[in-house]
Amino acid sequence: KMKKRVTVLEGSAPLYMIQLAAFRNAKRAAEMTEILSQKHKSRLKGVDLETMRVDNGSNGIFHRIVSVPLSRQDADKVCSILRRSGQDCFLRKHEITTP
Repeated sequence: KMKKRVTVLEGSAPLYMIQLAAFRNAKRAAEMTEILSQKHKSRLKGVDLETMRVDNGSNGIFHRIVSVPLSRQDADKVCSILRRSGQDCFLRKHEITTP
């Protein structure tokens, strides 16, 4: 099932984040961010992981473990390396939110 992609240009190219996991519990997400950062240190090639709070309305609040925004090429490369090691991973479009 293909999802339609909408590309928003930021500078010369859109940015992507790698998402490794999501939790309802903020503390658990923070712990797993640290664990995954250490476990995949060499595979992440210097890419930092962080948690991101997302309110999904009626579906509740989730805390995603994501990378800092990367170019599509870099995000694809790191995600492929992580997948080969057995880590779930997918790209998520980085959206700049304005207050």
